[in-house]
Amino acid sequence: MKTYSISRLARACGLSRSTLLYYDRLGLLKPSGRTGAGYRYYTHAEQRRLERISHFRQAGLTLKEIRAVLSSGGKPGARLLEKRLGETADKMVGLKNQQRLLAGMLRQVASGTRPPEVDVELWIEMLRAAGVDHDGMHRWHSEFERRAPEGHQEFLLSLGIPPHEVEEIRGLSRGEWNRFIEAPSVVLRRFRQEDAEKFFQMGQEDEMRTWLPSHAFRDEAHSASVLEYVIKQHDTGADPRTVPIVFAVQHKTTGELVGHAGLTPSEKGVEVTFAIERAQQRKGFATEAVKALCAWATKVHPIRRIRGITAKENIASQRVLLRAGFSKQREHVMRAEGTKQMVVVFEYSRR
Repeated sequence: MKTYSISRLARACGLSRSTLLYYDRLGLLKPSGRTGAGYRYYTHAEQRRLERISHFRQAGLTLKEIRAVLSSGGKPGARLLEKRLGETADKMVGLKNQQRLLAGMLRQVASGTRPPEVDVELWIEMLRAAGVDHDGMHRWHSEFERRAPEGHQEFLLSLGIPPHEVEEIRGLSRGEWNRFIEAPSVVLRRFRQEDAEKFFQMGQEDEMRTWLPSHAFRDEAHSASVLEYVIKQHDTGADPRTVPIVFAVQHKTTGELVGHAGLTPSEKGVEVTFAIERAQQRKGFATEAVKALCAWATKVHPIRRIRGITAKENIASQRVLLRAGFSKQREHVMRAEGTKQMVVVFEYSRR
């Protein structure tokens, strides 16, 4: 009997591993069993069930509706399909109205006839009143940047948006969502190949080996391969809910690389990780980096909560999380960084 690991089944169906874990928690798709090592495995029956779930999702059914369909024999009733058809038609009408509104706005901006008293708050209110959600706003900015980049910049400045924020919005519109994140004393930026030596040195410090052994490197070749992987994740514009995203933490004044901060997918959502080199600790850089990273993540992605998990003895990191806006949830024993240990779990919620 052919079996699949969770990652292999996810790839075969064009989904993420975290999606299958979520379906497991909902009771939509349970593994056929577990290996002797405790890993989930799936058979052809689960693959077929997952294909049906994906088919129903494409048809617009909610996960709750899909669960009801599967538990009742697998065929959606006519009433449910008629309901979904009506909702789809309403949505299409709404999207057409949004398209006409945004096209009119674009023509006004291009001709210079937009009322001068419109500011950023009023502009956003107008878009939301027209039914434009966050994704719709992003598509509008992306289209404006593609068609008239200089006009896009002038328009944003005319709304009273500071120049550095205008540059960030334009970068996001061009798909450069992960170029940099600004904090008071540090900047979170993409790693570069020239960071290799410092990246390796930070991975050799005792604190790193104690608290984040998975971030400590065997040798320079190992460090270089990890750095290459980190850089590639940014190049693909990856989502921290599905793959790890790690930023370099750079001091604003000196331009020195002082640490790193990142987001990692887990079975219970997204977790934050961070490390500042020993010589730059106790200066508030870790707090700034974590706070800015979490604010950015919940703004750019539909992430409502971020977890922070530390060893119970790691008091310094716990203080960082609290200062960055996390709240303590609980203490319990779990497997973390390769060992079973007592940990403290913190949580950050979207502001």
